[in-house]
Amino acid sequence: MSEDAVRSLRKTLLDAGHSDSSETGTHAAMVMAEAEPIGGFVGMAISEPLLQAGILVSVIGYMAFLEPWTLVLSLGFLLPQALFVPPLQWAINRRAEKRIRTIRRVGGDIVETGVPEEERIERVFRLNMSIYRIKFSMNLGMNFMHYLAVAVALGVGGLFAVEGRIDVGTVVAVVSGLSKLNDPWGDLVNWGRELSVDSVKYRLFADALSGKGLATV
Repeated sequence: MSEDAVRSLRKTLLDAGHSDSSETGTHAAMVMAEAEPIGGFVGMAISEPLLQAGILVSVIGYMAFLEPWTLVLSLGFLLPQALFVPPLQWAINRRAEKRIRTIRRVGGDIVETGVPEEERIERVFRLNMSIYRIKFSMNLGMNFMHYLAVAVALGVGGLFAVEGRIDVGTVVAVVSGLSKLNDPWGDLVNWGRELSVDSVKYRLFADALSGKGLATV
């Protein structure tokens, strides 16, 4: 599915053609740098969230059945991330859009003069570094919430075990369940990140084909 989507996007570009050298550079950048990630996302657009959400629901359901208080712990692990992940992703999207437009202009420079403007190269670098900083800050926050939940599970579970309300095996199972929450949740966030960024790429792709984006790239 992914490869078929990539081929379709590239054929659409070929059918659209171009009227001047600036459009030639833009279309070259779109063929090389934009069609592949957009098409690549198509193959996992439905299967990935179904798989990871299914794992997530199954693990949370098992933990809630094992010990109802772990349901609160699971929500405490997930809900704060739902607050800080979207604004950080929005910031990444803004920079990704600027990066795409700049790379298109670099392609136009190469076609027109053979040499891209150094300032545009530097701008792409700054945008890339900014995206990395935001992305890894997001990962830091997600990892912090995960290990905070593990610490709470050990603390509260240990207290309950000392008081004889639960056994040690339950505490171990809960901590193991939290570790199994982290991977599918992280994969879902990564899928959402790709969906968000590729939506921006596809919108710019469609605008360029219709002529709306060529004047502002």
